[in-house]
Amino acid sequence: MLATAEETASAALLVPLSAVKITAQSHSVFVVEDGHTVSVSIETGNLIGDKIEILSGIDGYDAIVSSVRGIEEGDAVSILE
Repeated sequence: MLATAEETASAALLVPLSAVKITAQSHSVFVVEDGHTVSVSIETGNLIGDKIEILSGIDGYDAIVSSVRGIEEGDAVSILE
């Protein structure tokens, strides 16, 4: 499932918290490129409800996977509209 990023008044993007992979060293999301997942490091900001601000790393044009649960780098995916 894909999620869309929403722009906030501060020009940051909002994505579902479930779309962000959080480790002790980094935060990342999976974007879809050529039908496969690619991990992209991001800088996060404030938590707003069930969404989190993305300050850098992706833009509003990137297709991101809406839940990182069970997803690995290079997984084949298709975009459903």
